[in-house]
Amino acid sequence: MVVSSRMMWAGSLGDFLGGTEQAARLLVGQLMAYPLTLVYRRLLLRSSDAAQHAYFSATGLALAWFSIGEDAVVHAVATCAANHVLLRLWGGSPRAAAASVCLNLGYLLAGYYFVDRGSPDADYSWTMPQCVLCLKMIGLAFDMWDGNRSSDELSEDWKLSCLQEAPSFLEVLSFGVFMGNYLFGPQMSLRKYRDFIVLNQVLAVYCSRQRYIILYAFSL
Repeated sequence: MVVSSRMMWAGSLGDFLGGTEQAARLLVGQLMAYPLTLVYRRLLLRSSDAAQHAYFSATGLALAWFSIGEDAVVHAVATCAANHVLLRLWGGSPRAAAASVCLNLGYLLAGYYFVDRGSPDADYSWTMPQCVLCLKMIGLAFDMWDGNRSSDELSEDWKLSCLQEAPSFLEVLSFGVFMGNYLFGPQMSLRKYRDFIVLNQVLAVYCSRQRYIILYAFSL
């Protein structure tokens, strides 16, 4: 009943805007990231890494379900789980990087062939956000490979994105379906995602101290 209600109002919105139901769901799903970000800033900015990963995982999967459908959720979780296992097994090795390319690119191409070929809804299927997720997971494997190489072999850009240890499954999932770039991109490294979370935590502490100083000054 919930799904049918979503379809009805999304179809009406699509007709009003001169588009399709799928386009309306995609537009609204992307716009919903703004209030979800405000909730994050108000309630979770100073929370632990795990709490923030859990929030971004839940909101990213919810937006995937709303914007694309259940298939997007299933394939996103399966992709992140498979890549997490891959990194745990082979770590930062060239074998893991090569396997990641074959796994993620092969998965995406299989989706194009078996799901999108001849489908009128190919533009709005789970393969659309899977493109960005494919690049993220491949980049993650290469960043781990860089993190286990000599620093003399790395460029300055590679040094900024390399990783020494495999991330947890929760972190891989939150990074993969992060609502800021899951649907349309752009692709980013896990190091930048971590910096985003740490910077927010630091700013939250700094801003709270500034408010305390201002209130204390006015109380004198």
